Amino acid sequence: MALKSLDPAFAGMTSKSGKSQGAKSLGKKSKSSKNKGSKSTGLTGKALEESAMGDWVFVCATSQLLPGESTVAWDGDTPILVCNYDGDYYALEDKCSHEDFELSAGNYDGEAATVECVLHGAKFDIRDGSPLCAPAYSPVPKFPVKVENDGVWTRDDRG
Repeated sequence: MALKSLDPAFAGMTSKSGKSQGAKSLGKKSKSSKNKGSKSTGLTGKALEESAMGDWVFVCATSQLLPGESTVAWDGDTPILVCNYDGDYYALEDKCSHEDFELSAGNYDGEAATVECVLHGAKFDIRDGSPLCAPAYSPVPKFPVKVENDGVWTRDDRG
């Protein structure tokens, strides 16, 4: 089984305040808005190999995605928005169901568990992808998340 991993060239992190560092960022915004530098998986050797189960995609170490923060991982051509809401991790397709626009460019509200599309203001519940207001009426696809060996993993399970 091949290990898929997050390509840092496509990583983007968003802080609790919703400020994005862009698609090619290697760091993340912390609550103090200081750049923490390059990302490290925190997993090495056998722990990383044991976590390579099936087609799961490594997102980041749990210590790199704190409550109220979000990041984007890629499973093939599918961008996946992964959010930490009060210590629980949720993953949605990073695409608004109203328009083909990335949700990660908008504001993730870590207190309300919502993400707002910056294009037209559609809001979605990150826990199940349900739309909360117009102009979106269809849910955003939700993906499974697992925490294993201090790492966060997700995948596009639509087959």
